[in-house]
Amino acid sequence: VALAMLPLYAALGFWLLRDRFNQPITPGIAVRETFARVLLTTTHQINGEHFRARWFLDSITWIWVAVLLVSVIALLRPILRLTNETDADRRDAFELLHRYGNSSVAHMTTWPGNTLLLNHHRDAYIAYRLIGDVALVLGDPIGSPDGCAAAIREFTHLTRHRGWTPCFYGVGEALRAEYARNGLAMMHVGEDAYIDLPALDLRGRRWQDARTAINRARRSGIELELVDASQIDPDILRQLREISDAWLRAKRMSEMGFTLGSLSGEPDPEVRFAVAIDDQRQVHGFVTWLPIHGTGGWVIDIMRRRPDAFNGIMEFLIISSALAFRDEGAPFVSLATAPLARVEREGEEIGTVEQAVIGLAGLVEPVYGAHSLFEFKNKFSPRWEPVYIAYPGASVLPKIGYAIVRAYMPDLGLNTLRDLVGGAQNTPDAHAKLAPPTPAS
Repeated sequence: VALAMLPLYAALGFWLLRDRFNQPITPGIAVRETFARVLLTTTHQINGEHFRARWFLDSITWIWVAVLLVSVIALLRPILRLTNETDADRRDAFELLHRYGNSSVAHMTTWPGNTLLLNHHRDAYIAYRLIGDVALVLGDPIGSPDGCAAAIREFTHLTRHRGWTPCFYGVGEALRAEYARNGLAMMHVGEDAYIDLPALDLRGRRWQDARTAINRARRSGIELELVDASQIDPDILRQLREISDAWLRAKRMSEMGFTLGSLSGEPDPEVRFAVAIDDQRQVHGFVTWLPIHGTGGWVIDIMRRRPDAFNGIMEFLIISSALAFRDEGAPFVSLATAPLARVEREGEEIGTVEQAVIGLAGLVEPVYGAHSLFEFKNKFSPRWEPVYIAYPGASVLPKIGYAIVRAYMPDLGLNTLRDLVGGAQNTPDAHAKLAPPTPAS
């Protein structure tokens, strides 16, 4: 607007002060003089013979400089990040996490790449990352009920002030009303799988595959070892990394991020490894489990197996871990999110945008493997809970989708995408397809 108003300002000033310059003002002279002062040249034809005329000529340059500065700030504003996260912020956020963190993605909010932002009263926090101008929040706010409501309100206000597009990714039903009050719609993007442990037993036809996997492991001399990351044997950790690296090479992938864990660097001391190991101390496969602090549950993260491991090794690892956690008194384990899956619920209406998502799931199934992942998790007879994103409106979904992909694969390029698609299409193992980028998948 200011840029458009500058020519009008110059024209009006030259006309009002036309008798205060050293020569008569014509339209051509006015245009040339305006351009000369905008371009900061010294070849001026016009000089003011009155202080108001001189002030007006100088003001053309200063207004133009101000317009440039405002424009640059507006362009850079989306990439100006909040960098004032302090040690006290992280300490307070960790305390809130251990008290209130009850979602399958809660522990992941502390991972590198996320900025932790506490609300004004410091009784709730969110974890977000800025990708382009999309402020991508991982999960619901974590904190007291009133604190979570305030965190949503304060963050949406912040995004409006900074020109960002907010997206809360991987949220549940509990705060739907708060998102709506702050102008955010909810869209179904997947289903979270939970196995309730107190009543878990392996009797009945539905657990036949699990019993078969356990019996096969026993006949092969393979046992489960459930160990804290802080106490894992260095040789076992080396084998886990070798298995993971080989798996990634076979899929032509690099380590992903956001809600997908990694074995690079020092292990998170709060993670637990479930390892399938034989009497020669050779690892055949493993999964990692993250704590769900506020409830005492656990959520699965990394799943890897040796290429020559027996069919059913993952079923063995998952169900054996669940039984071990049950014996420790844990209330449930989460198998994380099945992306783009939808469990029909009585009285539930499906909107136009969500119908489009269902159609998209069918189109990308040959590459994405979302339905296969859902069917694998459904083997364990879980309790399904819906997973959503909260977002401002349909018009911003394309850039939100791009931001989500970049959160998982920040180095994604055309070559990487081609390799991923080729790797997914060339493998006959449905469960070895590209793990879909979803909360805690």
